[in-house]
Amino acid sequence: MKIKIDRLSIQNFFLYLYFFSINYENFNPTGYFSLSKLAGIIYVISAILSTRIFLSLNRKQIYFYWPILIFVVYLTLISLINFNDFSNRFVDIALIQNLLIFMVLINHVRKDYLVLEKGMLALAIGSVSVSILLFLGIGVTEMPEDMFGLIVRKTFFNAGPNELAIKLSAGIVVIVSILFENTLKLNKFIRYFLFLCVPLMIISIFNTASRTAFLILPACGLAWFGFKLLTSKNKLYSLIFGLFILALAFIPIFYIVTQIEDFQLLAARLQDTGGVADTSDVGRLTLWLGFSSLIFENPIFGNGYSGFDLITFDYFGFIESPHNVFLEVLLYTGLFGLLFYLIFLSRIFLASYKLFKNRNRILPTILIPIALAFIFILQGLNEKVCWLILAYIIGTYMYSFNKFKEFKN
Repeated sequence: MKIKIDRLSIQNFFLYLYFFSINYENFNPTGYFSLSKLAGIIYVISAILSTRIFLSLNRKQIYFYWPILIFVVYLTLISLINFNDFSNRFVDIALIQNLLIFMVLINHVRKDYLVLEKGMLALAIGSVSVSILLFLGIGVTEMPEDMFGLIVRKTFFNAGPNELAIKLSAGIVVIVSILFENTLKLNKFIRYFLFLCVPLMIISIFNTASRTAFLILPACGLAWFGFKLLTSKNKLYSLIFGLFILALAFIPIFYIVTQIEDFQLLAARLQDTGGVADTSDVGRLTLWLGFSSLIFENPIFGNGYSGFDLITFDYFGFIESPHNVFLEVLLYTGLFGLLFYLIFLSRIFLASYKLFKNRNRILPTILIPIALAFIFILQGLNEKVCWLILAYIIGTYMYSFNKFKEFKN
């Protein structure tokens, strides 16, 4: 029996592989490419086979794209202008790769309108697999937390604890959305199996001792609740019901974290929020305060990559990331570049709101806090998951509101 594999099936497979492999971003068996980077390269190469589809644009896509494209072009120019003896960096390959894949993913919807839905499912399955491996002790990396003299933070193949925890949170959000809206029409066995894996994923999150991830899941609930309140006719009922559900979900989790000995490091970090751990030399607040003072070096037009490297080294004695995209954008491109970046994000968030209000879509709404977590505390410009989420929201909006000519009928 001959099995016919067409071009679209190959492209879809590599898209699913890319989404799945994001969970293994730090797994580098070759020593040259991580699994996710290799999958991303193969996916883009497969997409080139359909150039007319994958690299075409329409008016609505330009509406979403032009702010971020102007931002990237300006960032390159200001970096060239600020060349100095210390640094001549003017481009970030990771940002360009993410932007290219972001645009290709959105165009992929032209050929298969559910492909990004399936991609998000692949992302969730990847998160489940990571949790299972961590439970079995495979790929576990232990990072000492000397700040409290307690047990270690557990992560996966040297991934940052916050990064891993937020990715696992994204997987949980996708699984929960499948239970409620089931866009892919999955059978009950698959849906309930994935849901039964959620407690294991939550344990993996707690073992990273990530405060951000601990707060993300309630934040996703708040995003849904906020949009529900905005669109509900009976706002008082929605307010009372929403607060009850959030309390019902959050209070038991908080009790478990603070009372069970295995999670004492997370409990200690939660209790110390704003204290020693945040204001030490390695604390995020210390970094933010330091970088905030550097913004005034060139607040309007920024310093570009090259100027950023120089002023950062002069201030800290080494080159460091702010771990906050808004600070990063201000330092790179000043208020001028920040304006375009905010326009880009606001249009995507507005699309998410419209999907909830007019199409009753849950997942694009509750993924917003996940994207914001990458933006606020990590290097969101280079984080693959953040770009996948933004592409998913736009792609879902484009087909849901018939913005591609392929879906006009």
